[in-house]
Amino acid sequence: MKILIVDDSRNDRKIVKFLLSKFSSAYIFEAINGLEAVKMVEKEHFDIIFMDLIMPGLDGIETTKRLKPLCPNSMIIGISTMYTDAQKTAFISSGAEDFIDKPINKELFHQRMHNYVNIIKQRNLKNSNQSILHSMGDITIYFKIKNENNMYLFWEFFLLNKYYLQFDNINTLVGLIYNLGLRILSDINKFLIFFEEDEKNLYFKILDIEYKEEYNEILKHYIKGFFIDIEEEEIDLKLPKKVVSDFISKSETTKNIEDYLIKETINETPMTIEEIKEQYSDREKISAKEYVNDIAISFMDKIDLLEQYEESIDSYFYHLELHFNIEVFYKAAREIQKYSQILSKLQGFQELTLAIWSIADFLLSLTEESFNDSRKRLLPPLIKGIISDITEWRESIFIRQEKDDIHYLDDSLTSSFLQIKQIFEESDSSESEDIMFF
Repeated sequence: MKILIVDDSRNDRKIVKFLLSKFSSAYIFEAINGLEAVKMVEKEHFDIIFMDLIMPGLDGIETTKRLKPLCPNSMIIGISTMYTDAQKTAFISSGAEDFIDKPINKELFHQRMHNYVNIIKQRNLKNSNQSILHSMGDITIYFKIKNENNMYLFWEFFLLNKYYLQFDNINTLVGLIYNLGLRILSDINKFLIFFEEDEKNLYFKILDIEYKEEYNEILKHYIKGFFIDIEEEEIDLKLPKKVVSDFISKSETTKNIEDYLIKETINETPMTIEEIKEQYSDREKISAKEYVNDIAISFMDKIDLLEQYEESIDSYFYHLELHFNIEVFYKAAREIQKYSQILSKLQGFQELTLAIWSIADFLLSLTEESFNDSRKRLLPPLIKGIISDITEWRESIFIRQEKDDIHYLDDSLTSSFLQIKQIFEESDSSESEDIMFF
């Protein structure tokens, strides 16, 4: 099995290559951009192609459009961090069959790779579509599932059909049903998947099963954008027909993410703490339990990403405490920027997103000349302290659910941003040694 990794980041290619090391039958090749990938595919067939979305020259969407006619049987899998729902949908519509978020969850990656390998095997067998039991017009279909090949045909029925690919999260839902179907087949010999649609929704029912608690381990990775109802002998899933038509062009994907990340929050001139407090003074107080139970269920997959970024940022600044390096510093700042992007997708945290984005934006504006010995010494522990506070906030809101107000950290983090700026506004002669942080 030949696998091609297409990514302009050498480190990201290394990570994917490391994760693939578990699969001994895989021969791994690398391309540093879209054009190189096209040239390689013209000469050689690859079973699986991992594609970054945002790259210089040809981005992942345009590269996939060029590759698909050259390799119609290859599986193209998107891997990226900085993307919008519209970009993801356009990426899938261009010919990709799945999408994995960075930073990559090792367990989930290996789980999906096993699926991809099985699909490639079935695809090479070129079996006919014998799993469709019968059809009633264009809106109701039964899939009779007896083996892995039947599940593969179910996968291709939806993910190689441009009509269904226009709907947001269809690839995630089909991936869930595929993975869950393989697990069910290990327990029973056969079951049915019932599908129908109306003007507003796509409906899937997994029938004739005996639900087991072990299936929760699969379901927990996929709670996003659709509704799940579990009964003793069936699982019902509903996906709203949300067509993502506001595709963001390539030129927009490469400009500063601030333009669309928090454009409703940032004014032309920087806001003071007092102005921010006044803007949010009449904000309704919401407890952690209320938020998680009533609002956040569709966003819980983002919480794991936040934790991974917190660990990454803390590690960067730990090394900066030991030895300051400007390139490592910029990488750490970009990680904070990505963290704010993920946070922006959680409903109701505009002020916290603004504070974290402002910190990242300010850090990225600094040059090597901005740092004297004192600033190199003061900044890393301050950022580590901020990340520690953010980690405690995340755990107290989303894990322990113990806080009476989900916005309790907002004012403190905004103050921290101004404290960071104060370090660099002090003159070199004052050495900033007398600044105290609370």
